[in-house]
Amino acid sequence: MFPVIEEAPVRRQPHARCIPSLLGALRKCLRDNGYACDVIAVFAAALVLYSTFISCSFNEGDSFNFAKALVKVDLVMESPHPPGYPIYVFLGRVLFSLIGDQLAGLAWISVASGALTLVPLYFLARAMYNRMIAILTCVVLMVVPGFWLASEKATTDILSTFLVTLGVTMLYFGMKGNNAATLLSWMIYAISVGVRPTHIAFIPLWLYGTLRRKSLGAFFFSIVVFVTMVLAWLAPVIWVTGWDRFLAATRDVYIGTANTDFAFARPLGLSSFERLVFSAAAVFTFALGGMLPEMSGLKFPFASNNVPAFYIFHDVLLTAALLCLILNFRRSIEKIFALLWIIPHFAFVYLLGSPIHHRYYLPIYPALTLLAISSIANLAVHRRWPRFTVRCSQIARLALVLLIIGTLVAHSMPLAAKLHTEPSPITQLVKYVKENYDSKKTTVLVFHECSAFDIYAPGFRHYHCRKQATETLLELKLARDTDRITLVTSTAYEYLISHHLVMQLEARKIAEFYLDPRAEIEDHRVSLFVVQTARLS
Repeated sequence: MFPVIEEAPVRRQPHARCIPSLLGALRKCLRDNGYACDVIAVFAAALVLYSTFISCSFNEGDSFNFAKALVKVDLVMESPHPPGYPIYVFLGRVLFSLIGDQLAGLAWISVASGALTLVPLYFLARAMYNRMIAILTCVVLMVVPGFWLASEKATTDILSTFLVTLGVTMLYFGMKGNNAATLLSWMIYAISVGVRPTHIAFIPLWLYGTLRRKSLGAFFFSIVVFVTMVLAWLAPVIWVTGWDRFLAATRDVYIGTANTDFAFARPLGLSSFERLVFSAAAVFTFALGGMLPEMSGLKFPFASNNVPAFYIFHDVLLTAALLCLILNFRRSIEKIFALLWIIPHFAFVYLLGSPIHHRYYLPIYPALTLLAISSIANLAVHRRWPRFTVRCSQIARLALVLLIIGTLVAHSMPLAAKLHTEPSPITQLVKYVKENYDSKKTTVLVFHECSAFDIYAPGFRHYHCRKQATETLLELKLARDTDRITLVTSTAYEYLISHHLVMQLEARKIAEFYLDPRAEIEDHRVSLFVVQTARLS
């Protein structure tokens, strides 16, 4: 059932014949051995699943910024923030023009991208191993909580994951001798960087896969293709924005990110080791669906002092899967290829990304899933379990994978239902303000919630406490007037109480909004305050 795959020698093809050869090989794959039925079934199942549970609201600050960009692109006002995400915004505008709804336009990009990611993953897994491993890998990834939930939300992450997976698959076929696949992989990789700039961390994988061909001409031509494609999406953004404004906006965003998210900034007060544990826990929770016991620096949803029995059972299954991976790792196909898919990106996000954003690790989920499932499936091929026949060992490893799938579905489905039925806390906050306050007498001081007010409550006077510092401080100075109401959100309140010009800020909490952090960890709890006393330096 699970034969060992021997690697074929690399055969170079003339450039003139490589594209017809690639297309012919693809047509042959879809005709033979049930490829087409498998691909259609996996894609259709994922599409139905994700569209059924599609998110009912924008979930994160970035998603509101992307929604604003569908109407007007302005990098200075972070609609969206630099470098502009032109590929994602372009696709969003196409769907927005057809559907007429910003949320639906962006969310359906994620739904389609989540389902499409399984297609190249299937071809990659089948080329490396066999049909059964390919199907099981796709099904497991389909229901992994971090992947499933991202396929419902209006963010760029799942589209970028699809492009990386497609590019990696083409790169693998290029390593096996197809020049066209190598060039296409570099083109797709350049586009993925336009969707998510952090994907520059995958450059070691692409260099390794291209240099394996031992052709300097093909290598330099691939680099030229990559640079050309990057310029193709970057140049229009700079031209529309203007060089000076683009440079200023980029500098402001990334200097601000460096001061808050980079490892040396110690976000959340984490030391280097605690940040590493935090990052590993994020992958364990959202890529594998597990939960750890509470420890220093880790709290719910990554860990709990009272882990439910369901999670304990799932953790036992994960432990068995990881044990299979350790036992079988030396026999894994293309170990360096897999490690270069995982480690550089993990290290990049660990050093430069926000530790709270587990979605940044999404592009390595397919690689982790493929490694785990292939290790479980191949364990019985190389090792005979005592007192078990070959047939029993096949049943045992298949049962392990099916149990993992079952526990992942039981974990992910309730969270997907929450996203489908419960608006994000920021959305709830904005609607609460609209329903309970007069826009002519109320001013709202905001931080992460600024774009949400721009979309849902443009009639309310609201100031971003960092970008509109002068207006914010003036509003605090006038907050004592009895004929006006000054509201402040929890994210803005946290910023203002640490501001060097704010000597005293007393506010009364009037509402709080919450969503399970396993479904949405960013701003999963936001509060609304009314300012009572403010004293400035």
